[in-house]
Amino acid sequence: MGPQLDLFAELERSEREANEANGIPSLFGSPARGLVARQDEFEEWQRTYGSFASLCDSHAWVVEWTAPSAVTDTCQATVLHADLRCDHDEPCYCVGDLVCRGACTGCAWEGGAVRASEDDAVADALDHCFPGWRQSPIVVSQKGRGEVTQHPTRPDGWPIIVERGPGAGRRPVPGRSPWGGYDVDSSILMRMDR
Repeated sequence: MGPQLDLFAELERSEREANEANGIPSLFGSPARGLVARQDEFEEWQRTYGSFASLCDSHAWVVEWTAPSAVTDTCQATVLHADLRCDHDEPCYCVGDLVCRGACTGCAWEGGAVRASEDDAVADALDHCFPGWRQSPIVVSQKGRGEVTQHPTRPDGWPIIVERGPGAGRRPVPGRSPWGGYDVDSSILMRMDR
């Protein structure tokens, strides 16, 4: 994973140099941390440089559009993403993609690793907010949704791990656990060390 992160650092350096030459700063490498600081920083960037194409041009870390975005009193998992794709008209060799990192709605924590997968970013955020969640029992899906017949006592936002049936999506779904947390497909954990 080290070389991949080096590519992101190299991309950020060359993007920063190109944007600085045009007077447009990149927010990807910003030292700001936490939802409120990230949102304030991005809003200021938009006031200064405009809203059109601002996600692509600023490379800002913003809350993924389906992820929880409200600030909470307790640690709750969410996901930030940054758009590092280019908008060149001609074929180019830019290195870039939509990248993710886990974050928390209750504190300024953000995952240290830049992730290519939302699944990994969600797992990082859940590790921060709910240590031990990976040892939760796997629930078999009924009609595409995990059902827990007896709800054990869990904190608000606790995830559910679901073995989804054939043809079901694999993406983590926020707010779909019985406790209001993520519904995480068990195949994600099978890929990782559970």
